[in-house]
Amino acid sequence: MSTSRSRVLARTAVIGIFASTAVFGMTGVASAHAGKVTASCADEKSTVTVTLHDYTQGSTNTWTLTDNGEELGKGSFGKGHQQTWDKQDATIEHDYVLTVKTSDDPTGEKKWSFTDKVHADACKKAAPTTTPPAETTTTPPASTTTPPAETTAPPVTTTTASVAPTTTAAPVPADDDLADTGASIALPLAIGGVLVLGGAGALIAVRRRASNN
Repeated sequence: MSTSRSRVLARTAVIGIFASTAVFGMTGVASAHAGKVTASCADEKSTVTVTLHDYTQGSTNTWTLTDNGEELGKGSFGKGHQQTWDKQDATIEHDYVLTVKTSDDPTGEKKWSFTDKVHADACKKAAPTTTPPAETTTTPPASTTTPPAETTAPPVTTTTASVAPTTTAAPVPADDDLADTGASIALPLAIGGVLVLGGAGALIAVRRRASNN
């Protein structure tokens, strides 16, 4: 009977060992899936690194990394993946977000699918922004050349008055005899005499009337 009891105990021990191994094995698998994102900024150089390891080969595993909301990289991997970016702008701060998805844990209940965040400060002063002076275009003054007025003087017409030839009159002879023109002065003398007499008569008549009055 003791032999039977020993056999039962031996079987129970073997079963317990297998069960313990299975439990520890499952715990090891659960704790093996790991990943993280790390970032730093030193010596005016900003870097970020993604590290994934101990995932199941053959499963659908993907990762995506964003920097300040913009996609920095993404891809698929098997058992693990590691990648570093060291050309980040060291004059600004960075907020990185790593998103990992695996078909072994589609809902993220086992933490194999997860989202990790990390922040990196700036470690370099930005160069001062120099605004170049506005280019001024100088417009040359318009050339205003006024041609000289063409002044054409009318030709001067010179009229030379013709001088009549001077005729020297012949000297009048000293004789008292005048040239006979044929004109008679008797009639004018007679008319003058009549006028004188008429005037004298009118004068006398006026004086008589004055004396009578």
